[in-house]
Amino acid sequence: MASKLDVASLIRTIPDFPKPGVQFRDITTLLKDRDGFHQVIETLAAAQSGRGIDKIAGIESRGFIVGAALACRLRVGQRRRCQRRHVDHGEPESHHR
Repeated sequence: MASKLDVASLIRTIPDFPKPGVQFRDITTLLKDRDGFHQVIETLAAAQSGRGIDKIAGIESRGFIVGAALACRLRVGQRRRCQRRHVDHGEPESHHR
């Protein structure tokens, strides 16, 4: 890759989703772009290289995708982390699988 891509331009913003005032960042447009996704993984890998990491924790759906690619690039394992909401409290509870 000869030049750096503007990765932010590859992430779509959906205003007022899921409720008014929230700006949802949709990375499916980034995932469709081979060079952009590659640049993201390479940048993240460079930032973590040499730190003795043995596992990457991918949090929720987008984290699973990015975490898997990053773990592969760093040649380490991956662990999924999920959030489950309590119906009575509305607060996330961490559950790992």
